[in-house]
Amino acid sequence: NVLTRLVDYLLDLAMAEEETFRPEQLFDLVADGRRYLLSEGLIDALADLVEFLVDVETSGEFAEVMEELAGNLLHDFASLEVLQQVIAATPLSGEGSWQLRQYLRGLRSRMDKDKVQDLLRHGMPDVLRRVLLDTMLEELGQDREWLREQLRHEDQLNVVSAMDALAAMDVASAREELARMIRHPRESIRLHLLRLYEYFPYEDATQRALISALNDGSRTVRIAALEMVAKRKDAKALPALKELAEHTDFLGWNEERRDLLMRAIAAVGGEGVVPWLEDHIKIPRIW
Repeated sequence: NVLTRLVDYLLDLAMAEEETFRPEQLFDLVADGRRYLLSEGLIDALADLVEFLVDVETSGEFAEVMEELAGNLLHDFASLEVLQQVIAATPLSGEGSWQLRQYLRGLRSRMDKDKVQDLLRHGMPDVLRRVLLDTMLEELGQDREWLREQLRHEDQLNVVSAMDALAAMDVASAREELARMIRHPRESIRLHLLRLYEYFPYEDATQRALISALNDGSRTVRIAALEMVAKRKDAKALPALKELAEHTDFLGWNEERRDLLMRAIAAVGGEGVVPWLEDHIKIPRIW
């Protein structure tokens, strides 16, 4: 875009006239350009400019001047005030969220946890809030203490984003931490965990969480867990499956769900559960 080409030109000028060129000249010019782009909602142009400044050449004879110019500009673009302005100017339709993601990615190393929390406290549409959280998790995702803070957050988006970050970690401790979310008070969070488990290996932490979910207080969660356990054919789930069949609301299930439960019990219990099945469904032996 025009502003990027202009900055490129002025950086060349700075190298050519190092003794007379003042960094604040470029700073003021780009600040004016930034205000114009924000007023027009051109977040993609701002993202391009950030990418340009991150990748600007800072080696050679004029490395110190170049580094100072680019560094000062990026510091300004990552300030709380400017970030709030960019988020406020981001369109909610079209490619707005993707453009914001590109802008934030270029600045994420300059955005600490406190700044992110300040941004979140000011409020924003959920779609942009998720962009901010996801982008920062790329930078802070290995900070397990920060992730734990998000798991305890009152806002569901923070919790879900942190769960997704843990799910992406291929380490046993992250799996264990994630499995504990099956006890979260919100049904929607527990269901999100089960959706994540569709892509997980069936290891100890996953198994314990799924079996626990079979006795969840929510029928929706119980049925979702049942569908997953039925696919796994895990014999260790048999006691929980039988308990689910004894649950007071079992008769309120539709025929398809009840049949799924019985078939799951048959699949994991084998011949040993035939008498139990016959006693509960009162039909001839078909397993």
